[in-house]
Amino acid sequence: MKGLEFQAVAVLGATASAVPLVREITPAAVDRPPHETGLLRERCPLFVACTRAREALAVS
Repeated sequence: MKGLEFQAVAVLGATASAVPLVREITPAAVDRPPHETGLLRERCPLFVACTRAREALAVS
């Protein structure tokens, strides 16, 4: 097993305007590669949080 798992996980505040956090990402018009990297960097913690749930996941 890699990483921690929990019976239930709740991810709060995962809205379209919060994930990814736009102000943390280089605009695509400025520089495309850093933009793509920024999107991945912002989405990764959400993915990790969601994959820690064994039985129940709540996202709001």
